[in-house]
Amino acid sequence: MGGVNAVAKPLRWVPLALAVAAATGCGKDKTGITGPGTNQHVPNFVQLQSDPGDYIGGGQTYKYTQASAVITQAVSGGHLSIGITGDQWWSGDFQVPSSFSRLQPGDYTDLQRYPFHDPAKGGLSWYGEGRGCNTLSGWFTVDSVSYDGDNLSAVDLRFEQHCEGGTPALRGTIHWRSGDTTAPPGPVRPIPGGLWRPSQNKPQGAAS
Repeated sequence: MGGVNAVAKPLRWVPLALAVAAATGCGKDKTGITGPGTNQHVPNFVQLQSDPGDYIGGGQTYKYTQASAVITQAVSGGHLSIGITGDQWWSGDFQVPSSFSRLQPGDYTDLQRYPFHDPAKGGLSWYGEGRGCNTLSGWFTVDSVSYDGDNLSAVDLRFEQHCEGGTPALRGTIHWRSGDTTAPPGPVRPIPGGLWRPSQNKPQGAAS
């Protein structure tokens, strides 16, 4: 399954056991990485799974929704950037091969760090919290993507990267829909009592 699978193929009936075997036996090892598919009712989220020893994620698991963080996206041609501002901050870049003018469903493998990648293959980079890879290897898969004119309206994407040629991986799943209006809760009202207030006593020597 190496390379880009961007050409639509006619549907064929395949026995379930054969389909499962094919899905688990081809391409890069994607064990433990699950995508939400095209479910329009799943709120936008970004999830990160970091192996012990992974420099970027520090061996932790993170999940962000628009109820707990600001999730931003920007797309320019075949380049998608993702931003997370919450308890932590993260940025991600995903670039499809230069032969594509926009994101296309498919597997993008044998990738290096964006923007120092091979344009014919594409590139990626996930970084944040003051940490980034000098060099990396990895892949990403666009499970589904749709546009409203030139504007991105939906994307499901999974990725994996390894810093400095190491074995530990950072894996991520991105599910984004333009129609998700979820927002963090606003200020608490009414203002709780017992908050600190400045002293009303006048400093010594002050005029009365």
